[in-house]
Amino acid sequence: MLSFPKGIPLPDDVVGLKLVSSDGATASFSFSPVTKRSDGKDIGNQLKGYTVYRSNALAGPWTLIKFIPYGSAAEFSDAYAGALYYYRVKAQDTYNQESEGLMIVNSNAAIAIMSEDNNASLTFDDQSRSFLYGDTNTVGADIRIVLEKIEDNSNANIYCTYRLRAYNTSKREELTGEIVIPKTRLGPRLVLIYKTASNAAKLASRAQATKELPAMYWNNTIKWVKVNGELDQTEGSVSLRTKLLGSYSVRLASRGDKFAVTGVEPKIFSPDESNTIISKARIYIDNPNYSEIRSTIFDMDGRVLRSSLPREQETVLYWDGRDSDERIVPSGVYIYQIEADGRAVNGTIVVAR
Repeated sequence: MLSFPKGIPLPDDVVGLKLVSSDGATASFSFSPVTKRSDGKDIGNQLKGYTVYRSNALAGPWTLIKFIPYGSAAEFSDAYAGALYYYRVKAQDTYNQESEGLMIVNSNAAIAIMSEDNNASLTFDDQSRSFLYGDTNTVGADIRIVLEKIEDNSNANIYCTYRLRAYNTSKREELTGEIVIPKTRLGPRLVLIYKTASNAAKLASRAQATKELPAMYWNNTIKWVKVNGELDQTEGSVSLRTKLLGSYSVRLASRGDKFAVTGVEPKIFSPDESNTIISKARIYIDNPNYSEIRSTIFDMDGRVLRSSLPREQETVLYWDGRDSDERIVPSGVYIYQIEADGRAVNGTIVVAR
């Protein structure tokens, strides 16, 4: 059994992991070299190398398949013969301490970030994974994603809570707001597994009595709002695609069986403000049938100002107070119309400049 020294921080976690090439039999991968410890200090000659692990499932179990000595190229290849394998890389120091290795790539190039307890994951597809790499994102640096489990006993209906964080690895600073992915309207898929929660059996009994179901909530920094998500009762999980950082939880709640607008916040907003809480109006929807959504903003004379509102999550649309020419509209009352399942829901939003 390894004995780790006390007080020595772990190496920085490996970022920039990606599939470089694949011919159907052998896949080649690269990653960004680690130069720092988790406390920001140079790791120097205390980096021993990198351990490469492989699994046939996202949550493991993991098998060590390679060791890449310090100073070697930050790359590796593996013969996978058409099978779907998952790979993770950990930095190892001379004390045999390993970094967390939370970034995972599979032989189809999909990227996933796992929580340490394996009960939360964020999966990036072909469109959304550009956010993670300095050569393709708007940040100009590799991004480290962390899914941190939070102990939250503030509500008896809560199964689990996780905080989704993103870090600029060059400046070593935490990002706020959105996962900025210009080429897609939706972000990576967040999956929270609730069946493993310590109170899962108790809440399952309560669900039978109340007819409520697990639903996902997101904290908008002011309060928790229900964003529903896709419920998989067989797997015991709730998932949704999101571009919003912050805290997410699964808790018991009523879930509708047809399309509805469940809220608009704030109903009075100021597009000129820098604070995104008050500079845009978020429209929360319930879309249990995953139907196509049509959205339109009208002025009070019925003229169309904007259509196809962008989304921050599958169930969260927003209007930033701009028309189709990206001009901020004058102060006043405007009408939103959201359509799905043959239903149209109208309401008003006030722009105050």
